[in-house]
Amino acid sequence: MIVISVLGKQLPCLFDSSITDQAKLHGAASDIVEMANRINAGDWSDAQRQAFLGTDRIVFFETVMWHGAAMTRPFMDQENATFYWEIDEFLTDGVDGPRRPTFFFHDCWHLAQYRRLGGPAKDIQDEVDREVDATDRQIECAQVLGCDPPFIDYLTAYRNDRSAIEARIGAGYEPGTTRKDCCKAQAPKAKKKPKRRWPFG
Repeated sequence: MIVISVLGKQLPCLFDSSITDQAKLHGAASDIVEMANRINAGDWSDAQRQAFLGTDRIVFFETVMWHGAAMTRPFMDQENATFYWEIDEFLTDGVDGPRRPTFFFHDCWHLAQYRRLGGPAKDIQDEVDREVDATDRQIECAQVLGCDPPFIDYLTAYRNDRSAIEARIGAGYEPGTTRKDCCKAQAPKAKKKPKRRWPFG
């Protein structure tokens, strides 16, 4: 475990036993500190600041059981304010530099939604609506951090494609497990996590 400081809050970062590659462990330990430094240097609104401060811990993993499902993509455990970050996505080329904090902020905003709206999404359409809102806020975060235009364009295209959003929500559940997500939507067929392909350098 390492502890980073995010806007004055001590944030524990734990490494699940599913990660056995030492290079990944060392890479994540270095990069998470760099991410915290970028967040701490940002000029944030009160709402953005409070969103960042809402998360109590980060857990890096490769596969983790959550509500009966073997998860292989990042997700926020909203009840426990814990962000589970799949280590390969954390280390993916194209998520480095100022882009990486925006993905953390995206899920911090989901936690803020959960608290503001009094609970989890009611159904899949509500979940998609929350994803659209979180992506809008992620774009604002990216602008604060000075992210490059191709990245902003990528987020905007994703925000405008509800079918892509539904596919992302449904991805990341290992075959043989049942999806039991926070909105308790009907379980789709299990899919292996798709490789993220970045349309920029």
